[in-house]
Amino acid sequence: MQRFVRMKTLATALTTSLCLLWASCVTAPRDLRSASDYYEASLGPDVFRIVYRGEDFSNTGHNLDITLLRACRLTKEREFSEFAVLDEDASQPGFAVYCAGLNHYTLTPNRGVIIKCFTSKPKGLFTFHASRMEKILTKKLNLEPPP
Repeated sequence: MQRFVRMKTLATALTTSLCLLWASCVTAPRDLRSASDYYEASLGPDVFRIVYRGEDFSNTGHNLDITLLRACRLTKEREFSEFAVLDEDASQPGFAVYCAGLNHYTLTPNRGVIIKCFTSKPKGLFTFHASRMEKILTKKLNLEPPP
């Protein structure tokens, strides 16, 4: 009888161990790439660089969408409502050029986006409304909305 109890205890312990091992291998889906996939730097109180550092550049449109989603969230975290994307190549010190859209913008390794944030929509400048853009990108990327 005692041997049966020992075998049952051993079987229970083995089953529990296997369940824990299996559970540790299962990962929940991420709604964004991990924070380590990005490099973020503050270039001023309202200007930020966000660079995607992941290894997969086969789908640059998807990576740009995720980077813009991070820009939306960063804008909101810093208590701004709008952001514009700077054209880094065309800008010069003291003269910022903003992208009127992102139709031809591609991310490559070590190239990201520089955003300038605003508390309200500036006149004559193309900006993204962070909350609306976040909703659009969340739906487009089939992600869970933030809490």
